[in-house]
Amino acid sequence: MRISYSQMNTYLSCGIRYEKRYIERIPQLSTPTLTAGKAVHTGIELNYKQKIETRIDLPVSDLKDCVSDAIERGFQEELFLMDDEKTVGKDKLKALWKDLSIKGVEVYHKEISPQVIPVGSEYEFLVPLWDDHELYGFIDVIDEKRIIRDTKTAKKAPAETVASTSQQLTAYAIAYESLFGKLPEKLSLDYIVLNSKPKKMIFETSRTPQDVTLFLQRLRRVINGIQKGVFLPPTEAWVCLYCQYREICTEKIQ
Repeated sequence: MRISYSQMNTYLSCGIRYEKRYIERIPQLSTPTLTAGKAVHTGIELNYKQKIETRIDLPVSDLKDCVSDAIERGFQEELFLMDDEKTVGKDKLKALWKDLSIKGVEVYHKEISPQVIPVGSEYEFLVPLWDDHELYGFIDVIDEKRIIRDTKTAKKAPAETVASTSQQLTAYAIAYESLFGKLPEKLSLDYIVLNSKPKKMIFETSRTPQDVTLFLQRLRRVINGIQKGVFLPPTEAWVCLYCQYREICTEKIQ
């Protein structure tokens, strides 16, 4: 089977959600928060795609326009709203997230982009595993210093250990090694905190062969579970609280 880190993470957080999304193919809507994150990514990608050749950042106005357009497109789609978001209303949510996303990409353009000379942007990978299984996905940015950079947006600052414990970054390190024959020099989680005063937070880490081995062991267990039809519910109520399948799930934690 072909599996992504996102699928692996979904399976480990809630097997039932994995089953409904990837086996039963029940669509999952975006949310205002995810829409904003995707919009910021769209602006960053626009910049880096051309910077591979020019080595110069686009004017920040180009990125802001790109983000604004992405928010408009995203909010034209049906979104999954929590109860408190429903009371605010979609139009006010759109205005709020457009403002935060534009300010967020401004921060990224000013404080992170100048440090990065990309050699790859949205770099697709497909890593052969065992028994014809494959790990696939996209790396946000690979720069000329052999640093993998992944951009995240969040409403509040993450824990200091967010990069060192990130299994997604380990997956990217495995992909890099498969593509280039050695592990990356560094891995960086570039966070843009989207609140009243958006700011950047950079968390750098690295991976060892032992980290790779542990990840692949875990991935093997995940694939085995999926193939055997083992889809376990979560143990924490908050996982159910934010799940879009909550209304149709018979095993949700109340």
